[in-house]
Amino acid sequence: MSQPSERADVAVIGGGPGGYVAALCAAQRGARVILVEKERVGGTCLNIGCIPTKALETGAEVKVSQFPFSANPRAHILREMDGMVRLVCEAGSGRVLGVHLLGPRASDLVAEGALAVQLGATADDLAWTTHAHPTLPEAMLEAALGFRGAAIHGQSR
Repeated sequence: MSQPSERADVAVIGGGPGGYVAALCAAQRGARVILVEKERVGGTCLNIGCIPTKALETGAEVKVSQFPFSANPRAHILREMDGMVRLVCEAGSGRVLGVHLLGPRASDLVAEGALAVQLGATADDLAWTTHAHPTLPEAMLEAALGFRGAAIHGQSR
């Protein structure tokens, strides 16, 4: 365990998704940051957009489609099969309201989800986007296909 060598402006206790982001934002704003975490820091869960309960509060009818990395061929190759991709979509239109990523290399997958939310893309838009095989981004494709009950590599919910 390393000891900090100088004083910090901000100390963040807990390096989970919230703590990691708080520490990163403070550092980007020029603060000297200490992040204290017992185990693994960040990287396991990145949320974009809304969560289903927030969407429901606004009166939107939502449909959630998720796809586990345990059914993704590349995750098997990497032996990192924990986690999933979850799409929170408007039930009728399929517009992507939020993307939740939990698992291997989530930070490599976040851009596609962020773009979908920012552009108002639908699950069908994601499903019609070319995804190479075998890759982790295929999990995004599978979750999008799952919106219509058409996942290729297993059952999405």
